[in-house]
Amino acid sequence: MIQFYEPSHTAYYDRKAIEQDLNLVTIVRGMALKEYEDESHILEELLHPLQEKEQIRQRQQVVKACCEHPEFIKECHRHIVKAAGKLEGEMDSILDSRGKNHLNETLISTHLEALRTVVYATAALQQICEREKGKLQGTGLDTFVEAWFTELLPEQVKEQIELVENLDGFKRKGEITLRGHMAEGLLLKDMEVTDAREKVQKGGRKWLSRDKGSMILDERMFESAVEFIDSVLVEILEGCVPYLKKWQENFRLLRRQAAFLYGCSKLYRHGQELNFLFSFPEQKKAEILGLYDLSLALQTHKNPVSNSLKMEGYDALVITGANQGGKSTFLRSMGIAQVLCQAGMYVPAGQYPLQVYQGIFTHFTRREDASMTMGKFEEELVRMQEILRHAKSGSLILLNETFATTTEITAYQIAMDLMQACLDTTVVVWTVTHITSFARDLYKKQPERVLFLSAGREANQEQRYTMVPKEPENTSYGLELYDEIIARRKEYPC
Repeated sequence: MIQFYEPSHTAYYDRKAIEQDLNLVTIVRGMALKEYEDESHILEELLHPLQEKEQIRQRQQVVKACCEHPEFIKECHRHIVKAAGKLEGEMDSILDSRGKNHLNETLISTHLEALRTVVYATAALQQICEREKGKLQGTGLDTFVEAWFTELLPEQVKEQIELVENLDGFKRKGEITLRGHMAEGLLLKDMEVTDAREKVQKGGRKWLSRDKGSMILDERMFESAVEFIDSVLVEILEGCVPYLKKWQENFRLLRRQAAFLYGCSKLYRHGQELNFLFSFPEQKKAEILGLYDLSLALQTHKNPVSNSLKMEGYDALVITGANQGGKSTFLRSMGIAQVLCQAGMYVPAGQYPLQVYQGIFTHFTRREDASMTMGKFEEELVRMQEILRHAKSGSLILLNETFATTTEITAYQIAMDLMQACLDTTVVVWTVTHITSFARDLYKKQPERVLFLSAGREANQEQRYTMVPKEPENTSYGLELYDEIIARRKEYPC
C-alpha cells in the first residue's frame, strides 16, 4: 500500500477521556478544514500513539516536510479526499450487486466509473509528485513520492476500461474491436466483431464468414455473442473487485493520513501568524522550555502563560498551590504536549524532550449529570480501577484534583496508596492535588523521586499562573476557598 508514513495500530485505552480531559477537540478543529470531514481522521491519528522513538523521528520528518511545503500536501489532500469519497459510494453499489449473473448498464457504468476514479486520482497524484520531486528530495516524503513511480497503474487499468467499454458497446451498437486481456486465459487481439444482420440478409449468407481477422455474424450468432459477452463481462468485472477493494482501502488510509498532515501544516501556519512557539521534541533535550496550553491559546488567539521545568531523574510530579492558580491548565498543557509528541508532531513549547510512554491515562474530575447511575465518588473509583487495570510499567497517568468529592482523610489514604503503588511499578504519575497533607508527607518520604511544584505568586500575593519547584505548603484547600469567597464578601457586604 502507498502511504505517507507507517501508521500506528495501537490506540489509547480510554480515548474519550483523553479527548475530553485534554480538550483535544479545540486543537483538532484548528487543524481540520471546514468543508471536509477531517476532524475524525485527525483525532484518530492523535489517539494512536507511536511507541518507538525511531518511529516518532520518522513521522516528524514527514510532518516537517508538509509544514515546509504546504501547497504539496494541500493538493494531495484535495485529490485524495475527492477520490476516497467517490470510491466509497461506487464500491458500495458494486459490492451490493455481487453474485448477480446479469449486469445491467448502470452497474457496468459504476464499475467503469470506479476504475476511472482510481486512474484519474493516481495520475493526478503522480503529476503532483513529478512536479515537486526535486523540492522534496531529502525530506520524509521521499518514500511516498517514489511509490507513485513504481506502482503498475494507469496503463493496465486503462486497457481494462477500454475492454469493458468495447464489450458493453457491442451489446448497444452491434460492433466492437477487442484488444488486450478479456479474462485470465482468454486473449482476443485486434479482432473486429460486427453485427451484420442487414449484410447477411442482402448477401444471402446464413452463417459466419471471416475476412482479414473480421467476423460477420448472422442474427442467431449475434444473440449468442451477446450472451457470451454478458458472461465475459461478469467475469471481468468480478475480477476488478479485489483490485478496487485494495485501492478503496488504500485511499481510506491516505485520506486519514492526508487529513492529519494537512492539519499539521494548517495549524503550524496559523500558529506562526499568532506568534505561537512550536518545536519538535528531541531526545538530547532533557528540559522543557516555554510550554503552554495549546487549546487555551487557540481559544483566546494569544499566547498564554508558559512554563519551564526539568523532569529528568524524577518518577512522578506533584503540583500543589493556590486555588485558580493555573495548576489544571499546566497539567493539561503537559498532557497535550505528550500526545502531540507521540503522534510525531511539533509541540507547544520552545523545547521538549522526546520521551515515550506505554499508554497515557487521564483522570480528571467529571461534572455530575443525570445519566450517572452512581455517586460521584464511586464513579471516580470505578474510573481509577479501570486505569490501574490497564496501566503498566512505562505508562503515564495524569490526575487532576482526584477524589475531591470525599473527605480529606479518605482522599489522603487513597492518594498515598496510589502513588506508592505507581512508584513501585514504575508507572509515571503527574498529579494536581488539593490534599496538602498527602503532598507534604510524600515530600518527606520520596523527595529524590518526586518533583514538587507549586503555583507561583508575585510579591504582592497575586497569582502568576506559573509553576515553580517548591516544598508543599501546609495550607488547606477549604480555607483557600473560604478566604476567596466568604472572607472577601465580609469586606464588601451586600
